[in-house]
Amino acid sequence: MPKGGVDTVNLDGEGFETLVIDGQVIQCGEPLLLVDLENIKDKVPSIITPVVFTSLVGQEVTLNKSGFQRAGSTNFISINK
Repeated sequence: MPKGGVDTVNLDGEGFETLVIDGQVIQCGEPLLLVDLENIKDKVPSIITPVVFTSLVGQEVTLNKSGFQRAGSTNFISINK
């Protein structure tokens, strides 16, 4: 069982490439970040990535799929009022 937590701050950006800038308008499906998992997996406790939703007052997040998903899978979550 992998240890919990994400501890990538000590990598100083190594293995990550940001593809957008703060305040940029993005489209659904547009990549935000590239991560070289092979480069970082032995340098961090876990490569499990949490997803945090903010500013959801009056909305509900529904998990539509769980477990292993193949690249390109869609409709993992729904956000509804």
